[in-house]
This record gives sequence, C-alpha cells and structure tokens, in this order.
Amino acid sequence: MAEKMTQQERSHRTRQGVLDLAAEEFATVGYQAANLKVVARRLGVTTGALYGHFPSKEALAEALTRQAASDWAEMCARAEADGGGDPRQVLRAATGALMRRLAEPRFRAALRLAADARPDAGEEGADLLERMHGHLLHELHRAERSGRLTPPWRPESAAQVLFALVCGATFGGRAAGEVGRWPEVARTVLDVICGP
Repeated sequence: MAEKMTQQERSHRTRQGVLDLAAEEFATVGYQAANLKVVARRLGVTTGALYGHFPSKEALAEALTRQAASDWAEMCARAEADGGGDPRQVLRAATGALMRRLAEPRFRAALRLAADARPDAGEEGADLLERMHGHLLHELHRAERSGRLTPPWRPESAAQVLFALVCGATFGGRAAGEVGRWPEVARTVLDVICGP
C-alpha cells in the first residue's frame, strides 16, 4: 500500500509539474507555438508520460483555463464579501486580486490562452475574458449609480481601461519585477476612475 501511495504522489507531482511548465510555455509563446516536447524535456519525462496525464495540448489548455475561470469566480465572490456592498471597494478587491494572480504563470497562461483565437477553445476559455470584462463593467455601473465614479468617466470607458491593464499585465509583464508592479498600477488607475 505504501508503494501505491508513493506512486500516486509521484503521479500527482508529475501532473502538477506538467501544468506548471506548460503554463510557462503557453504564457511565454502562446498556444500555437507551445511545444509539449519542450515541456516534457524540462520536466524530465517522456512525451508519452506527459500525454499519460493530458492526452493533448488542447486538454492542457482547457485544464488551465477551467481552473482560472474557477479562480476568477472565487475572486469575485471574495471581492463582494470584502467590499461590503461598496462598488468601489469591490472593484479594488477584485482588480487587486486579479493583478496579484497574474504573477502566477498558470493564471497568466490561462488568460493568454483565452485571448488566443483557437477553434478548439472550450467554453470556459472563450468566456473567461468576457466574464472578467462583464464583472468590471457591472461594478462600474454600480459605482456610477451610487455617485462614486469620478466624472467624466463612464462605465464602458473605465472598463476598457481596467481591462487594458489586465491585457498589459498578461502580455507585457512577464518579468517578475514587472508583474509585481501591476497591482500598484491598478490602484492608481482606480483612484483616478473612482476617487481615492
């Protein structure tokens, strides 16, 4: 039994390693250029062993985007709870959590995968960016209705700016130091949009 547990633990570690290294590959080069042979070589396993965990590149991409969609839903729920009904605080909490998560290769890869035009993209991946934008827009409309949106900002233009930050952090902030600055940038932009 101990041998079987060790084998299960080893299998779990390998699966997590595949997800981590595939995420780095997807985040760096995108879906089309990602090469699973590179991932297998870096992990020290055969390509066959990698495919034993994920039958295709599509399955790997889908696993990453499905997890990111679940993480985003949790971030929104936590932001709602932490914001106490104040749309500005909900925006700050959700945007801050999102920017911090972009430092994680798996989450950043999922956003890049969601942005890549792929005919095989699952529903989770296709909807992830749309759901993020929709949540930001919803909270900005709430902020406007409660008089907490700084003129001349409109919810639609403010949502585009916030979403541009997400895209900038996803595609432009790959270096660890750069990614670390995005939460501060988001706070500054939110201060302009919603007031300090």
